[in-house]
Amino acid sequence: MLKSFFSGIWTLIVDLSQTIWRFVTLNSSTSEFTRDFWDSLSATWQEGSSTALTGERKTARKYLKQGVKHYNSRRYSDALYSFRRSLDEDPNYARALLYYGNALYKLHEESAALEAWKRAIAVEPRSDSAKNAQLKLMRIREKNKLVIDEIQSQLSKK
Repeated sequence: MLKSFFSGIWTLIVDLSQTIWRFVTLNSSTSEFTRDFWDSLSATWQEGSSTALTGERKTARKYLKQGVKHYNSRRYSDALYSFRRSLDEDPNYARALLYYGNALYKLHEESAALEAWKRAIAVEPRSDSAKNAQLKLMRIREKNKLVIDEIQSQLSKK
């Protein structure tokens, strides 16, 4: 138990130092820095407070970090590959499912993205990743509703 606590703390320190380094070297914007900072803190807290990390989750986190770097560099195909590898290691990793959906969405694979976000909600419903996936699904629904309303409006004018 104590070993997994210190392992979680060390992982958090490494994640945060990498985030700060990207910001200091101007490789990320203030908003990216803030998002990455809270993402690292939240993920470490959730995973550390739930159960000890399994070997699969540790490996999945390694691929996830790799994918996030690609994603933040707008290399979505590379990110997708890393997120897929993360999910191969741990298919029930909500954070990987969230990012996997994000990358799919950026690559215009909307239906697959929706499925990934729904699965993130299903596997870890109380996680921040599930909340973020829910927000993404709500935004898509709102966007679709606006498009439908506009089409109906244009059709009624004719």
